[in-house]
Amino acid sequence: VAWDVESTVLDGVARAWTPLHDGSAPASLTLANLASMYGRAFNQVQVRVGGVLALSSSGVERSGNAIVSFSFNPLAVGVGMHPLNIAALWNGAVVANISASPSSSAGWIEVRDLSTPLLAALAPAAAPASGGTLILLGVTSALSLLSAGG
Repeated sequence: VAWDVESTVLDGVARAWTPLHDGSAPASLTLANLASMYGRAFNQVQVRVGGVLALSSSGVERSGNAIVSFSFNPLAVGVGMHPLNIAALWNGAVVANISASPSSSAGWIEVRDLSTPLLAALAPAAAPASGGTLILLGVTSALSLLSAGG
């Protein structure tokens, strides 16, 4: 069984992060080779996001893969990178247990606090013609900077 990294959808957008908020964050992803044709039939899935049990979860077989849908509360999980753990069950017995690897980006979900600016890029560049140095900053989640007035 393998994670399909490109299949992750959070809040209806193809991405592996969601903003911090209280409420439900719907998500879905594909697990390759989790299907009855590979000897892994299942009729229930349990999803944990950073150790917190998802509010709801379901799975369906499609073309030899499993499409797993779930929802979780980002506020309950907290800000940061969180590993996913998905247990596929057949009549209550675990037939597959899929966990995120610390050495891979697959199977991880990030909860971001958008009220705090995040420095996305920093690129100093020499500018000999102007007699100085230019610094290019890339900032995301800058609402707090804009609302600070100035």
